[in-house]
Amino acid sequence: MELVRGSGYLDNLRPGTTVLADRGFKEVEADLTARGCHLARPASVGKDEQLSARKVVDMKIIAGLRIHVERVIRRIKVYKILDMHSCLPLSMMDLLDDIVRIVCGLVNLQERICKI
Repeated sequence: MELVRGSGYLDNLRPGTTVLADRGFKEVEADLTARGCHLARPASVGKDEQLSARKVVDMKIIAGLRIHVERVIRRIKVYKILDMHSCLPLSMMDLLDDIVRIVCGLVNLQERICKI
């Protein structure tokens, strides 16, 4: 939560934006609402609770979107420079943001994830 708040990400959101997040990001909902944004995340269900029909539909939509997000992340991970076990010299740390932007730009130039 502190990374989200401290990164400046929220400051770049336009009113009306919907942000997809995991269950653990419930606390950011107040920050999003204050900016006129909406948080979309899977519903939390108690032990003996049942979801309403509307929440079931919403969860299916969110699950479908999460699949596309995972596909994009998989495409980004193909670039070995961003591999979890990659070693970059400390002298390149100031370039890391630019490297991530370039890799994401290259992914955006690839074939669409959704064939709509």
